[in-house]
Amino acid sequence: EHEQLFASLAALRQAFARRCYGECRQLLNDLVRDVNAHFRYEEAILRDMNYPRTADHARQHTGLSTRLATITRRAAEVDLPPRTLADLIDAAAAVVMTDHLTLDLELRKFASDRARCSSARRP
Repeated sequence: EHEQLFASLAALRQAFARRCYGECRQLLNDLVRDVNAHFRYEEAILRDMNYPRTADHARQHTGLSTRLATITRRAAEVDLPPRTLADLIDAAAAVVMTDHLTLDLELRKFASDRARCSSARRP
């Protein structure tokens, strides 16, 4: 799922480079929808794995979702200067990267440790 989010970010940046600002707004809305769906999916996996910090991770997702909602509201403004739109695109990218690099780092370690322990118990 992260790869799809990165591809969406790339498409968003390409649309901006072509000065297709209306398309940028639509792609930004699509990205936010996909990020929020990713968060829900990831939280379900965390619960299934009995990840001990599921509630904290979900709270952090909520904070990131709130930031994304603010970004999309601002991007919807009429006559938004291109520089401001670029800043909003960068802010959305930062949210995606925060989830991928920061929040999920501990989760990946937990899953890796869990897999290693499971394989060690096999005969």
